[in-house]
Amino acid sequence: MNSMPTVSAIIVAYDSEELIVRCVRAALDAGVSNVYVWDNSPKLGSVETLNDFEDQRLVVLSDGKNHGFGGGINRVLERGVTGDLVLLVNPDCFVTTDVVQELSGLFDDQRTGIAAPRMMYENGAPGIAGGPFPSLAKEFFAKLRVDEILPAAVKRQLLALFSSKRNGFSLADSMKPGAPASADWVSGFCMMIRKSVLAELDGFDEDYFLYFEDVDICRRASLAGYDVKLARNFAALHLESTSTTAVGKSSHYYKGLSVYLAKHGTFTQTRMARLLGLTK
Repeated sequence: MNSMPTVSAIIVAYDSEELIVRCVRAALDAGVSNVYVWDNSPKLGSVETLNDFEDQRLVVLSDGKNHGFGGGINRVLERGVTGDLVLLVNPDCFVTTDVVQELSGLFDDQRTGIAAPRMMYENGAPGIAGGPFPSLAKEFFAKLRVDEILPAAVKRQLLALFSSKRNGFSLADSMKPGAPASADWVSGFCMMIRKSVLAELDGFDEDYFLYFEDVDICRRASLAGYDVKLARNFAALHLESTSTTAVGKSSHYYKGLSVYLAKHGTFTQTRMARLLGLTK
């Protein structure tokens, strides 16, 4: 009988004072062995907010610089993290014992390298928690804000059209309860990774600052022979805006897309992305 793997959580914070205590408490209550918080803000607001948090399982770190999402994770890993599995949790995500146990159980299969739960917003609406590798068509529709004028049912049908060539998993599938499924990528809002896989991949690619680093590490894990899975019967609460105009929301997003295409896209995809105004 296999012993239960130990799990430590990493939270990368930036001006997250309003939510950080709740996020940390949820992770500890969910049964992780340690929580490491990396504060990316020069103001060190999360560090100060957690000064009075009396729990020896919490470790708060910072060097006063903003290294981006993946860079913050890497700096925690460099300082040493306990456990077999690493749970990455956004400050606006709140995990439960069920989520942590279900994700941990997927790693009984030694082929599993990365896993995530479904995403649920505060109003009960599902979010996109994974899917096929990026499609220029999807990104173009998002930039045009087509989703703002579509009824919810039509929007779901549109998302179902974007599916993986390898396993058939679609963006819409990530929003529906069901058995665990293989996806091309899963969202870094709540992502569990085998610590040995992180070491094998040399952590996150710091060429990404805020977006697409989760897609990138899933792709690299797959190329290394590991499975990426979505535990669809369990959802973690995410307080991000429920507006699905989301995917085109910032210059950081398109910078991340540019980096991703430069590393993983074809020459034709890169050219088309420029012509469509998705990258520069």
